[in-house]
Amino acid sequence: MEDGGRRDRYHTLSCDTLMECSVVKAGGGETVDEVDERIAIEDWEPIASEIASRATKKILLMPESWPTGSGEPVYTDSTESVRKLLVAGGVPVETATPISSRTTLAENRAATWVGPTLLVSGLLVTQNPSAIALALNLVAGYVTQLFPVRWQQPGVSLSIVQTSVDGTKTRKVKYTGPASGLEGLASVLFEFARGEVKHGGGDGNHCGADPRDDRGSQ
Repeated sequence: MEDGGRRDRYHTLSCDTLMECSVVKAGGGETVDEVDERIAIEDWEPIASEIASRATKKILLMPESWPTGSGEPVYTDSTESVRKLLVAGGVPVETATPISSRTTLAENRAATWVGPTLLVSGLLVTQNPSAIALALNLVAGYVTQLFPVRWQQPGVSLSIVQTSVDGTKTRKVKYTGPASGLEGLASVLFEFARGEVKHGGGDGNHCGADPRDDRGSQ
């Protein structure tokens, strides 16, 4: 149970460059360290060059069956709603393959909202960090509106596959927790893009900023 049903919120500061981006606590919310406890990071296999190239320009919404699935792609049933939400918000995004009435969608019947896997490249994170922050803000707000019960935070499960700026490393970041903490995930992505966080160990390690990190020196 999430802290007695407390409705915690994050506000992502507007930013034009990666160095300017940060996430701060708003009125009685959780700290970034508390959000990091809900984030699991693991090594991921190299991304195919064609997909990796597309991810330098836009956030890609990947099939649930990616990367090991064969045959027709299967997407989570939330994929098209997330795509439309981000497009309306001005976020560069597209699905890995076109979604039509014939596309197979995996229906989620759990109480936790399950989002599509997002693929983001290090170049996109460094060149357009505000788009990453905005995408997470929009998704957090969208999920909260889907579950409007004021005394209970909706649960979220969202995975992001992120490549390093030079494309030599890939990791999977999975967030499981209340929708309010989803916005704090942006800082974890920014830190990896800046090379401040060690690459995942492949065992689902929970990972956040190094507590010895001196933010004042940036």
